[in-house]
Amino acid sequence: SRIIELSAEVEALNKTKDELETKLEIYETGTNDETLEALQSENDILRKFGCLTNVMGEGIVITLNYDNPNDVAYSANLIQSLINELKASSAQAISINGERIISMSEVRAVSNYLAINGKHYYAPYTISVIGNATSLESAMEVGIYSQFNSFFSNRGGSISYIYENNITIPAFDEELMDSKVNMLFE
Repeated sequence: SRIIELSAEVEALNKTKDELETKLEIYETGTNDETLEALQSENDILRKFGCLTNVMGEGIVITLNYDNPNDVAYSANLIQSLINELKASSAQAISINGERIISMSEVRAVSNYLAINGKHYYAPYTISVIGNATSLESAMEVGIYSQFNSFFSNRGGSISYIYENNITIPAFDEELMDSKVNMLFE
C-alpha cells in the first residue's frame, strides 16, 4: 500500500513538473503575446488565492442580531469559534458585513462593535460564507449554533442562517494587504 501511495505521489509530482516545464518553455521561447497571456493567467490565479478578487459561489449567510449592542463584547469567543468552525469546514471565502476575512485578519469584539482588519463594524452582523453548504451547515450544527442560541436566550438577540446559491464576497483591500505584508517583513 505504501508503494502505491508513493507511486501516486510521484505521478502527481511528474504532472506538476510537466506543467511547470510547459510554462517555462512559453516564457523562454514564446512570443511576447504568449508570454504575456501566460503571465496574466498566472497573475489571475495568484490574485484569486491571495483574496484580491471578488468571488462568487454557493454557501450560507449567517445573521447575528443583538438586542443590546454592548453584548457584542460578551460574545467575542463565540464569534471567533464560529469563524474557526467555518474555516475548519469547507469555507472557501468568508466576509463579515462585507469585510473579507483572510488568514491574517483580526476579528476582535470591542465594546459594542467588531474590529475587523482595523475597521469598526456594528451589529447586526451578516456573515457570508462560500463553500459546500452541507459541510457549512454541519459546522453550524456541531455546537456553535446552540451556543449562540443559549447566549441570546439569556441576553436577547438571535442567530439564523440560510442557504444561498449566489453569494458574492468582495476582494480584500489591496492597500491593507500591502500594509500587512510590510509588517511581516519589518
